[in-house]
Amino acid sequence: MSNPNNAERSNQDTGQRVWGGEWRAKVRARLHAIGCETVEDLLTRHPAEPYLKLVKRLGDDVAALQVTVLQFEEAIEQGRFREAAKDRLARLINGHLKKGWGRGLHLDFNTAGVYADWATELEKFRPESRPLADAVWRALLTLPPPQGWTPTGPDDAIIKAAFEKGWPEQMPARISVVITPPVLCPRCNAVLRSWADGVQHQTCSHCGEQVSVR
Repeated sequence: MSNPNNAERSNQDTGQRVWGGEWRAKVRARLHAIGCETVEDLLTRHPAEPYLKLVKRLGDDVAALQVTVLQFEEAIEQGRFREAAKDRLARLINGHLKKGWGRGLHLDFNTAGVYADWATELEKFRPESRPLADAVWRALLTLPPPQGWTPTGPDDAIIKAAFEKGWPEQMPARISVVITPPVLCPRCNAVLRSWADGVQHQTCSHCGEQVSVR
């Protein structure tokens, strides 16, 4: 029978190995070792590859979150936050929906996971991006992608179409504040149907919760 204290100690050792010291310097050194100057160089070489697979190229002591942090720090510095958001969405879809869009077990949960991971992380770096992320997600659901779709990268035609509708490259000088309909059911976190124009209420098909436009 395994000793829980040993397991806890092992987890602590792993955390220290991944996050201890100057982890940014460590990750950049690993990038340089494989011929990349920046995280963006690595991402460009491997478009749409899920983060957990991508970080294995840098060693078993590098976390996916570390690559994400550096990705968005670089993007903000270079004025390419929207491009980083496109890149991340493609990777998360391929990571969460391994059999492609609209396929696989626990589909509602995994699709909701894409949205939650994507929008939440963008909001951490740029709080004002949340309404834009919500608009892109609604546009994506409205398209909708064909069953089995796996994005090829940030320039995938479906990714680009969703962004052109929800997060245009050239934003209007003044953006009016609008009420954003919820994307997820507040009770079970299932993805809601796309909101038709003028519709104020719908019933979650997963749990039966009555959801209203906030």
